[in-house]
Amino acid sequence: MSLQPLIRESEPTDDLWRRKVRDVLNATVRRMMGQGLTAERPRNPEAGTQFYDRALSKPVWFDGTVWRDAAGVVA
Repeated sequence: MSLQPLIRESEPTDDLWRRKVRDVLNATVRRMMGQGLTAERPRNPEAGTQFYDRALSKPVWFDGTVWRDAAGVVA
């Protein structure tokens, strides 16, 4: 997904505008965090590295030893 300029006048309704903003924000977060399947996680991450695991449909964090989800469960 390429990022499109956020121009309010380009959307005819408030609902379409909110959807556009949501989609751009979600794409930005995924790009910042890194994303992919479980096997595509970074090989040598630093503690605190974030990754959106598309196979699990949730973000995970590397604690220095293992990957964990937001509840602290090994993922």
